[in-house]
Amino acid sequence: MVVERVRSAALRVEEAIGWVCKAAAWATLPPLIGVTIYDVLGRQYFNTSSTRLMELEWHLFLAAWVLRRPPLILRSRALP
Repeated sequence: MVVERVRSAALRVEEAIGWVCKAAAWATLPPLIGVTIYDVLGRQYFNTSSTRLMELEWHLFLAAWVLRRPPLILRSRALP
């Protein structure tokens, strides 16, 4: 009885974690796309380049990648 309630609560918490991580990962994509397009157009057509922009691209990419991991890990492991 108590075990089932704890298991149910744990599943709800895991679902919430998954939802928050997915939402945060999706939220990093529009800035990532925008910065990348701005950087590529600047390099191709205006002969400008910025190390800060490239760093920002990598940081946004890393954030999206790291935030997407917890839901996948939670989904891949089975509760006993």
